[in-house]
Amino acid sequence: MDPNTSMFTGALAAVQLASAARVLTYTIPKLIASKWGNQQGVTSNTGDQIKFTFFEYFAVTGVPSVEGVTPVSVPIVRKNVTLQLQQYVCWTPITDWVVDLHPDNILTVAERNLSVWMAQTAELVTCNTLIGGTNVIYPNGTSRTTVLTTITRPLVARAMEALDLNDAEPITEMVSASVKVSTSGIPECYVALIHPSLEDDVRHCVGFKSIVAYGNSMAAQEGEVGCVESVRFFKTRFLKPWNAASTNATSVVFRSANGDTAINGAGYPDVHPVVFLANNAYGCARLNNSDGVKSGKTMSVILRRPGTNATDTDPAAQRGSAALKFYFGCVILSDMYMVRAEVCATNPSNVSW
Repeated sequence: MDPNTSMFTGALAAVQLASAARVLTYTIPKLIASKWGNQQGVTSNTGDQIKFTFFEYFAVTGVPSVEGVTPVSVPIVRKNVTLQLQQYVCWTPITDWVVDLHPDNILTVAERNLSVWMAQTAELVTCNTLIGGTNVIYPNGTSRTTVLTTITRPLVARAMEALDLNDAEPITEMVSASVKVSTSGIPECYVALIHPSLEDDVRHCVGFKSIVAYGNSMAAQEGEVGCVESVRFFKTRFLKPWNAASTNATSVVFRSANGDTAINGAGYPDVHPVVFLANNAYGCARLNNSDGVKSGKTMSVILRRPGTNATDTDPAAQRGSAALKFYFGCVILSDMYMVRAEVCATNPSNVSW
């Protein structure tokens, strides 16, 4: 038997039936990274790839034309970025004892947990893609190993300047973090993704505005921390740091995976990515069924209830399972429309704000 099989190991006392083994209601994690990309649906039975196509702007030279002379033509340049879908699968085995004797509907619990797993997987895949961008800035030094500074307003200004110089367009739409592909409008802005460990540092940037200070024209979104200038900051735990990556010196000022920050132990600081995003910086794709995006179907849930399917290896149908599979992919569309800053996170045990 699979060691992960959910089993009912004994009868519950009468007093326990009402309270013991009740399923706790967990808050579905806030999905952040998947909101800001160019999200597309791939129709089923059309292959495992999708191409994101965009056209480059004509170069601006400022050179005037000459009377009677035809200027040199300029070509229309089309660029394609190909994304290949990957399949992700999770399943859990269940026995007939659990289904027949457990006070909770375990199949419903399994289906809910699988749905949360799907959302978290898409978020993790997206974050892992975004930290692979090549447009990188550092608050000090020239590499990850030399970083010994946290995020500051001047660093935010450098990221904004880099996006502006590349003609990046602010984000004006937010993709809903759900199985359906839909968008809603937001006031134009740049977006920055951070790990929760950086929240205090962002809040202490000069000019930081908390979400409680937002006016009616800019409603706060899930996971939002606040804004600095025109950059809105969102936290997601899936944007993970590089542990102990700043190896030039140990420090008690910054968080460190190899130093016990709770007792002020010194260690090489962790380095955190801060991903600044403009419009069309990256794209995501999911598999939809044959009627395209309208249906919003992006996953398949397979429930095999114990007691319904007898086989040669399970003649009494004592075992069942709950499974989920889905197809998903994420790709960077333009490194010029995103900036990754690499910073340290202040150790709250050693700083008096």
